Amino acid sequence: MKTGWTIPTIITLIIASYGAILATFEYKKNQRHLSVILEEGPPEGGSLPFIKITIRNTGIINVTVNSVYIKLPDDYKIPIDSINFMLRPSAYFPYELTAGKDCLLGIDIDDFIEILKNSGHYGEVKHGKVKLVALVIDGTGKVYKSRKSLVFNLEKYDKQNES
Repeated sequence: MKTGWTIPTIITLIIASYGAILATFEYKKNQRHLSVILEEGPPEGGSLPFIKITIRNTGIINVTVNSVYIKLPDDYKIPIDSINFMLRPSAYFPYELTAGKDCLLGIDIDDFIEILKNSGHYGEVKHGKVKLVALVIDGTGKVYKSRKSLVFNLEKYDKQNES
């Protein structure tokens, strides 16, 4: 019984598969890659509680960061502008993030709670925890999300803690 799998056919199949894998890796390597981390904690050398967003260019192509948001569960987006919130380096949006570099944005937790109150979304999340997600939009319009959501406990930080 003959299967049709000859040595030349098998070698051709191996070479074609190898070429397809290499082409896929080369394509992926030349794409834009940003890693976004959303976490709670003080900025470097600080002691005040902050919500920090680290944006790292993990690709080999420079990426322009146009805007950053913190998204609430109801899809409301709080803009994090570079003028008020860029911690390192001191820069403005649009910000050119070169390959292998990162930038750090942060918002004081008291300021964040104040923004929530002013936006009308504070009442919805006041008693309990809220899942926050960082969104970063690059110059091409591509949206990057934080790898993990941050479960933020408002009651832990809200000094007024109204009943």
